[in-house]
Amino acid sequence: MKTPSSRMLLTRIDRVSLVGGVLDFEGYAVFEGVAVTGYGQIKTSIVFHSIETQVETALGGFPNEALNGLMPSHDHEVDYSFGGITSSGRFGIPLFSLPVGRYQVLVKAEQGGFEARVDTLAVPDHEEWVLEGTRHYCTRAVGGKWEILVLSAVGRPASDAYHELAEISLEGGILYLEGYFAPRGREISSYESIEFTLSVAPVSATGPNLNISATIPLAIGSREDVSTRSGEPWRNQSKGYYATPAYEGIELPTLATGEYQLLVTARIGDDLQTVVLTPVLKVEGTYSGQAGKPSIGVIGSCLIRDNFRSDLAPGWRDFYSVHGTHFQMSLVSLMSPAVATSEHQFYDLHAHSAECTRRDFTKEYLEEIAQGKPDILLIDARADARHGVIRCGASWVTNHLLMLRKSEYYSSIRANHSIHMLDDPLEYSAAFRQACELLRSFLARRSPKTRVIWVSAKGVGQYRGLSGAGRFVGSKNPEILNRVWAELDSIAVSVFGCDLIDAMRPSLFASSDYPFGTGPIHYEKFYYSVFRERLLAALDYEQSCQLVVLPPVVAA
Repeated sequence: MKTPSSRMLLTRIDRVSLVGGVLDFEGYAVFEGVAVTGYGQIKTSIVFHSIETQVETALGGFPNEALNGLMPSHDHEVDYSFGGITSSGRFGIPLFSLPVGRYQVLVKAEQGGFEARVDTLAVPDHEEWVLEGTRHYCTRAVGGKWEILVLSAVGRPASDAYHELAEISLEGGILYLEGYFAPRGREISSYESIEFTLSVAPVSATGPNLNISATIPLAIGSREDVSTRSGEPWRNQSKGYYATPAYEGIELPTLATGEYQLLVTARIGDDLQTVVLTPVLKVEGTYSGQAGKPSIGVIGSCLIRDNFRSDLAPGWRDFYSVHGTHFQMSLVSLMSPAVATSEHQFYDLHAHSAECTRRDFTKEYLEEIAQGKPDILLIDARADARHGVIRCGASWVTNHLLMLRKSEYYSSIRANHSIHMLDDPLEYSAAFRQACELLRSFLARRSPKTRVIWVSAKGVGQYRGLSGAGRFVGSKNPEILNRVWAELDSIAVSVFGCDLIDAMRPSLFASSDYPFGTGPIHYEKFYYSVFRERLLAALDYEQSCQLVVLPPVVAA
């Protein structure tokens, strides 16, 4: 049998799908004449290649006995049965972090130290588009050339296109919109030939700095007079008409106070043309019983704090401010007596870990709450569920696996009594309930207007992203920890009698592209948009909208 280096790489893609910006496919990749009889014998990857960018993502394998019958006749004695390729873990490949552009799709393989790449793939001809968030994603192939397109929802300014606004009105926050939009020189005769979207963007953001706040699909209407109006009566352009779905209007997305331009985009293939509508949307956002933006304090972990990071939750400052944080540490610890620390007590920890640990010992965030009196406290039980606490003198401190336990200081308290929800459920539940009651009493005395909102979440066991995907992140069985976490959530809500936010959904993955590494509570980005919507709902955020015509800008 010949070695891989003397054989060509045989590949074929049998199935391609694109759902919500996540690419999935199946096929095979084998070296001619070289057996693949188990997982890991051949390493494969998919490459997204453009002039500016090249991204490579490892693929997963799967057994496919049918491969042996697909190979050249003289290879029937070779077992290729583990040569199937698909996305790792069959999770799909999210395209969200790809920059806007056009990408050629290539397949690479390595076996026995030899690497080969196939640029022209046997892939079914297809073209599939999806609108997800503020981008269009497309997978298409013609004659073995497989491409991925990532395009902004807003295209180039419409040129040589007929546009006429037929209706635009607002009734009780519902927008009604209809109009003609027909790029000239194009047949627009079927509902599949064109797509319309409405984008909302701040008036101050234009050109390459356009920051799209929301994109909403529009329906396609049918009007026989489109081609006559466009000046091309010999064409069938009857579907060059957009409207809100079923002509029933659309509820506007949640927006911060400001003025927004409304942009309608027509997509025909990969040509996107956009018109800016004349009236602008003026939004006034208010909170019931609250003047101005609320200040929010955090007692919890990344699953809350990341909602106040502009790279993960852009625009958050338009809605609220952050008061302060007791970060990644236990509530049981926070409500215990303060423990004195020395200047260099945690010298061997990373600066961030040392500061979080020091604040856990001093419990100083309680006094910061009393002095700053945040409007809202968002709290989660992740640290209590995962780490537990350990005695330090007459107090408890968070028995943090990745912080305190990594310090040299920890050896001096390692033998002290510790409790954990998994090992000591009754004792820990009682300590946690007492901590909740103490915090409730503390707030009543020192910051009576501060409102607690509890945040429920779960650790996820699977991750995916352009930089990789895998079956497990953290514990291989996150449900064990999630179960006790949910018990703590239940205790807290019963003590505080507070609102609860849960932004989880069954299809949620961890992200392999998270800035500080993959983790069970480092979620894909859509988690943060769901969280914002639910937090604003809990804060009774209301927006009043009106359509206005701004005065023209007079040049100086």
